[in-house]
Amino acid sequence: MRLRGEDTSLSILVDNQVQTQLGDVKSANLTWEMEIKEEGFLGEHSDRYDTVYKGITGDLDIQIEDASWTTFVQSLLDIAQRRTPGVSLQVVSKQRFTNGTSRTIIVPDPSFGAIPLATPARGDYVTVKLNYKASQAIFV
Repeated sequence: MRLRGEDTSLSILVDNQVQTQLGDVKSANLTWEMEIKEEGFLGEHSDRYDTVYKGITGDLDIQIEDASWTTFVQSLLDIAQRRTPGVSLQVVSKQRFTNGTSRTIIVPDPSFGAIPLATPARGDYVTVKLNYKASQAIFV
């Protein structure tokens, strides 16, 4: 059986404290960014290729449950405006496979971008989207 979303849990830690007030994560993406370099040389019949690692990008779509999610957003704003030096962030994804094994992916020190808050329609859920980039992801 394949890994499904229900077998994955996501959390964000600020100073090693899980931010439980974020709400329900609807979807998440994590991408290992790589670039292919291509160069052609005289006297050779094909190009040469190299791969360059460019870091991690990710995003989370979260449905808001209550007003406490604003505490986390305020933490991100404080970090971006250098009001709280030394604060550590981590995005953590735990995956439980059907054969009983599990793996954890830790993204240390992510940098977050724009934080759009969406209120699509009267009957739809309010969501916030978090986009981030980091240097690496660690498998544990």
